Amino acid sequence: MRMEVLRPASLADAAALVRERDDALPVAGGTVVAPLLNKGRIAPGALIDLGGLEELRGWSDDGDSIRLGAALTYADLGNASLARRCPALALAAAAVGSPQIRNRGTLGGCVGAGGGDAVPALLVERAEVEFSFEWRVPLEEVLRERPQELVVALHVRPVERESFTKLGRRNAFSPTLLSAAFAVDGAEVRAAAAGPGIESTLITGDPDEISNQLSACASTPYARHALRVLTARALAS
Repeated sequence: MRMEVLRPASLADAAALVRERDDALPVAGGTVVAPLLNKGRIAPGALIDLGGLEELRGWSDDGDSIRLGAALTYADLGNASLARRCPALALAAAAVGSPQIRNRGTLGGCVGAGGGDAVPALLVERAEVEFSFEWRVPLEEVLRERPQELVVALHVRPVERESFTKLGRRNAFSPTLLSAAFAVDGAEVRAAAAGPGIESTLITGDPDEISNQLSACASTPYARHALRVLTARALAS
């Protein structure tokens, strides 16, 4: 069966297609969509090719917050200037899959999939998702409600002290068992985790509260214990 591929000429056209065609999937890097298509797990009526939209690329820093285009790849997040400002996100991006995946996978795809190593880092950096018409919504709300809108960019507010850690069977080319990100902003600690059976949500509080609340997000004794250990290590560093 031949699938229709739609190639919008502008950001406005792409946003309209995403909003109006609930049978169509937006695609930039394709690292999430392609495996699902190949395995027959999804069968959309069409694909919306976002590859030609330069407005979705690049990043900017106004000193307070950083705007990250939705088509930025995980490899792009390794840029030295950006990595200095967003260390947790840079570490999370470096932990994603293989070099081929990092060169293709995008931030917008991560948000659209609703999970992945980058999500905890984005949450602790207080990410807001920018949709068309400059409409911005906190990432945690987007993960819960999944509006049918085109993700244009993410806005993050990093702090000086933040970290990311991943637990897997080995350091590279291995599925994540769980990952967690932390940020210390004055007296406030922020944390988020991702992994099988873990609800990715932003948690804030003091160190003792963070450890208890974060481990409560896990569904197995192993994951709960691991999150307590990762939290202790992160806050001690």
